[in-house]
Amino acid sequence: MDFGLFYDKTERILRHGFFTNVGAPSEYHYATFFTEARAAAFLAIGKGDIPRESWFAMDRVFPPDFDWQSQKPLDHARVGALGCDYYAGHYLWKGEPVVPSWGGSMFEALMPGLVIDEKRYSEKGWWLNGIRHVKAQIDLAGELGYPVWGMSPCMNPAGGYGEFGVKSLGIKGYPAGVVTPHASFLALPRMKDEAARNLRNLAALYPELYGECGFYDSVDPAGGSVAFKYLALDQGMCFLGAAEALSPGVLLERFDRDPIVKKASRLLLAENPLPR
Repeated sequence: MDFGLFYDKTERILRHGFFTNVGAPSEYHYATFFTEARAAAFLAIGKGDIPRESWFAMDRVFPPDFDWQSQKPLDHARVGALGCDYYAGHYLWKGEPVVPSWGGSMFEALMPGLVIDEKRYSEKGWWLNGIRHVKAQIDLAGELGYPVWGMSPCMNPAGGYGEFGVKSLGIKGYPAGVVTPHASFLALPRMKDEAARNLRNLAALYPELYGECGFYDSVDPAGGSVAFKYLALDQGMCFLGAAEALSPGVLLERFDRDPIVKKASRLLLAENPLPR
């Protein structure tokens, strides 16, 4: 696959897709860095399909004068790495600096870390940032009086697909809502004990949530209703998170041996996203 097909040379980032029926790319981009979009950029740069400046063209935070965002970013400044200029900055969660995702959800923050070894290459940076996102999810559940935590886009027991998260840790910020098991599986490699305990609580408190093929997609802790659906994406995250937790390195070490990943890993080493 040639990621160059999706590269916008003007914006210096990847487009959402390509319409084969008309032979034209999508006009939309996903420019927020701490989301699943960073995984695509990582691979594309490692393959040499797009320039490394695309990594730094993605937004860590939005400009402070974008007053619609959930927080005004701190330490917003132009910095450089690997010959590329970009804007750094962060939000705060209970006094700790955090680089936000778009919605404050778990799969944005943690899904790339299932295959990209952020602990090895950015333990005090992107790995720690992910841990802080997990802690914020746990804290939010406590504030809401929920006995379980983990908000991320998923099926809603009330019907349809919904986007949920910690609003203050997203640039746009998704509202709080239902809890999805895939969020805990994503957290297993970073906070194994807390995530495993949460999965046990989900199964014990909401017996209907666990079906023939594992956990269904979500539960509403406020009333206990369950979304009796299995989504392939969410089940995939559950499977990979469990595999990495049970056999540390089974995914990350295999992925890291690939020359494409070796080439791209210096992107993680080049940046210190969290002030110390």
